Amino acid sequence: MYEEIDLDYNKFFNLIKYDILDIWKKNNYIDHSILSNIKCVINYYNLHELKKIKENLNNISSIKSNILYSISYKSNIYTIEYFGKKKFLPNIFLLNGLKLKLNDNNCKIYLK
Repeated sequence: MYEEIDLDYNKFFNLIKYDILDIWKKNNYIDHSILSNIKCVINYYNLHELKKIKENLNNISSIKSNILYSISYKSNIYTIEYFGKKKFLPNIFLLNGLKLKLNDNNCKIYLK
């Protein structure tokens, strides 16, 4: 009743591979001509945790600078300058061991 169709999946995926990569690059491109900034609260339990958060922030290549804006007990505010669009920041932070919560104009950074 059914015909057996010989499909070569490897050939199929090789044909669409470059198109998919091009689409991915367009959707995930970090535009280095766009420099934005955001003020983020970093809550920490001790200085060791704050040091680790700062190290992880410094490892993110799309962040140009992070400047201390205000100091409070176990809660500092930093102005972070970054390249690209804000929508990419949460994933970039996760890849670097940090959790970023963005809603409206609020920004909070934690260790993952």
